[in-house]
Amino acid sequence: MKPLRQYMSGQPDVQPALHVPTVYESVPVELPEWEYQTITVDAREEGLLPAERLNELGQEGWLLISVLDQGTTGRSSQVHYYFVRQRLTESK
Repeated sequence: MKPLRQYMSGQPDVQPALHVPTVYESVPVELPEWEYQTITVDAREEGLLPAERLNELGQEGWLLISVLDQGTTGRSSQVHYYFVRQRLTESK
């Protein structure tokens, strides 16, 4: 009887290529939770948000993601600032 190596490859000096299965393990991943904040100002009455206020919001973890100036559409003089930050969840 031939050795298994020779039987699989036909040659005694060639190692057979064995299939190594890939095993995927399902690990529960916690997706981050987000919270949002919108600040609306009337640019004619209040002006735009000053840099100091934007810096304060940044120190609190808020990230400015968008600004909508409705004055450019001619509909109103309001400016909307949209902020997002990752919600802090307590450890379990």
